[in-house]
Amino acid sequence: FQQSSANFTSQSATRTQQAIGLDLGVAYRVRHFQLGLLARNLNTPKFSAQVVDSYTGATNETYTVKLKPQLRAGLAWMPTDTITLALDADLTKNDTFIPGRSSQLVSAGFEWDIFRILALRLGAMKDNANGDLGTIYSAGLGLNLWAARIDVAVAASSRKAKYKNKNYRRFVQAAAALNVDF
Repeated sequence: FQQSSANFTSQSATRTQQAIGLDLGVAYRVRHFQLGLLARNLNTPKFSAQVVDSYTGATNETYTVKLKPQLRAGLAWMPTDTITLALDADLTKNDTFIPGRSSQLVSAGFEWDIFRILALRLGAMKDNANGDLGTIYSAGLGLNLWAARIDVAVAASSRKAKYKNKNYRRFVQAAAALNVDF
């Protein structure tokens, strides 16, 4: 939203498109370590987008979104069977869906898998290309029930924005997932 405005602005897509993206990932594991490398969008998929202001119905111009190849690396250390510490980072500066804006994420996380049933998670993420959100902190909980897993998580940014004389976190997210293995 615009900080100086009394109104939120809203835009919505008028159509959907699909494009095939080619990704390649490799992982190598030794006793207490795992190293991974991911190359995304190797075929540079592209599609066109048109945005409409949902309040006025005005159509903005159509533009082409081209996803350039990206490279990301990660390292995990598992000192015990129930504790994992992980670091990962974008090795390239990546375009976003907002023209002229890029991202380059660095993340760190901790997981403690208590009795292989309950997983407690903490994490932090920072976008080195954009500092407007500050550091995003996250916490989560996972419940492993044989072939099913339930995960819940929350995340919030360290930076705030003022709206109508009140401060709000610039980013807040909650997620829940149910996974079933067959």
